Amino acid sequence: MTTNFKLTERSVAELKPTDQDYKAFDTLLPGFHVRVFPSGIKSYGLFYRNRDGKQRTLTLGRTNITKTDFARNLARSKLVDVQNGGDPSQERRDEREVVTMQHLFEDYLTKHAEVRKKARSVQGDKILWRLHLGPFFGEMRVERVTLKDLHGFMAKMAERKGAANRSLALLSKMMSLAVAWDLRPDNPCKRVERYPENRKERFLTVDEVDRLRAALSVEEDRGGAAALMLLLLTGARRSEVLKATWSQFDLVGPAPLWIVPEEHLKGANRVRTSLRRPISDEAAAILLDLRAKSPVTSIEWVFPSNRTPSKCRADLNNVWDRVRARAKLLDVRIHDLRHSFASAAINSGASLYMVGRALGHADVRTTDRYAHVQDSSVREVAETVSRAFAPR
Repeated sequence: MTTNFKLTERSVAELKPTDQDYKAFDTLLPGFHVRVFPSGIKSYGLFYRNRDGKQRTLTLGRTNITKTDFARNLARSKLVDVQNGGDPSQERRDEREVVTMQHLFEDYLTKHAEVRKKARSVQGDKILWRLHLGPFFGEMRVERVTLKDLHGFMAKMAERKGAANRSLALLSKMMSLAVAWDLRPDNPCKRVERYPENRKERFLTVDEVDRLRAALSVEEDRGGAAALMLLLLTGARRSEVLKATWSQFDLVGPAPLWIVPEEHLKGANRVRTSLRRPISDEAAAILLDLRAKSPVTSIEWVFPSNRTPSKCRADLNNVWDRVRARAKLLDVRIHDLRHSFASAAINSGASLYMVGRALGHADVRTTDRYAHVQDSSVREVAETVSRAFAPR
């Protein structure tokens, strides 16, 4: 049902709802109308045809909020836009489809991070967004983030250079995905310079290794001492050692081997395979001795929790603090043992590629290209480091 008369505050108020919605058109402005719903709600609207001849309807506001004269003037201005080639109804739909940076981050999580990254890394991304990126960029439209915005963010984070760089790295990945998803044409993060963090790699000297060995030899926590020694002799990551199970090791025979499962590797999402890590005879001897002295042989963890043997050990912080204090190596971090392994290997003549293999670095291109490398070649690296660190 339709009707036509001059729309006024009074005439609109007198319109009664029926079983079906209907429209009352204004006699002063073509297309301007009020729609009455069965619920009693009434709203002003505008009918028009765009430049392609398609009929459109634009809602202008509810009658209990918008005055009739205001709605008519708004409709008149929209008709002017239509005459100039505009399509206000389509423009409104486009606005509703706006993707903000908050939306982009949510898509980044569900479509990328939670699929490809470990839970710990995903949690780190969420923290960076909640503390730094979200408050600054969250409400911005993805396509409107500019280089100036990025420079403003980095300036704001000047006192927290490490967090700024990590945030920028996350933002850059989000922007790269936005480009891939046709949400914007470029990634402006690539043009932003990171802050220098003055990170200094710490490598143990031969004398420091001797002091470390001496400190480990008198450590009461024998499991913790063995774990630290294994870190030094294999270059493994702390998480790989702590999550190690006896089934991962082949310690019988001339070529001891440690097969680290995919889920324990950093960047496992890219490698999609386990890591074959040949280990030195000394590392194997440490493990065999640990196994022989284990009070419970049924425990699968190499380094079980003291409180809950059914779980692996959570960390090495306490034992490391005691050992490095005893060895007078207070500036050395646990991860520096891995750095020291790599340094000793390179200084002993091992190639960067072979050291990368021994460390378990994840790189699809390198792994595919050099898939023919034999375990014996990698094992030479482990033996070289073991000899370099041997007690004198």
